Amino acid sequence: MPSLASLVCPKCHGPLTAEAGRELRCMRDGVRYPLVDGIPSFIIPGPEPAALPGCALSLVIPALNEAESLDRVLPELKQALVALGPTNEIIVVDGGSRDGTHEIVRKHGARLVSQTLPGFGGAYRAGFAQARGEYVLTLDADGSHDPARATS
Repeated sequence: MPSLASLVCPKCHGPLTAEAGRELRCMRDGVRYPLVDGIPSFIIPGPEPAALPGCALSLVIPALNEAESLDRVLPELKQALVALGPTNEIIVVDGGSRDGTHEIVRKHGARLVSQTLPGFGGAYRAGFAQARGEYVLTLDADGSHDPARATS
C-alpha cells in the first residue's frame, strides 16, 4: 500500500493511521474507512435510513430527460405493483432534466429526488439514500425494463 503520508481524512483533513491492514482510521475524530481489496474507501458513513412503516419495497429509477418514457412506464409499474401486492414507494431520481420529467413524476404520484453527484452512480446513491423500504429494486426510466417482469 502507498504511504499514508499523502492520505488525509476527507471529512476533517486529519491524518490517517492503518488499523490491522483492514481499515484506515482518522486520528482526529476516529472515523473508520474500510480497505476494499487494498484500496481505501472514503465514503463517509451516514445514518442508517429509517424504514417507512409498512413499506416493503422501494423502486429507484434514475432519469435524465425521460418524461415521455416515464409517462408510459410509471402507470405500468404501478399496475404491476398492485398485482404483486407489497406496500411500496417509487422514487425517480432526476439528473437535471429539462423536458418536463418533474411534472410527469408528480402526475403519477412518484417521489422525485434530485441527484447531486454525476452519473448513474450519483443517481443510485441519491435514490438509495432516500429509499425507505425494506427492499430496493432499480429500473431504467427509458422503458428497457418491462415493469411487469421486473416485479415478478
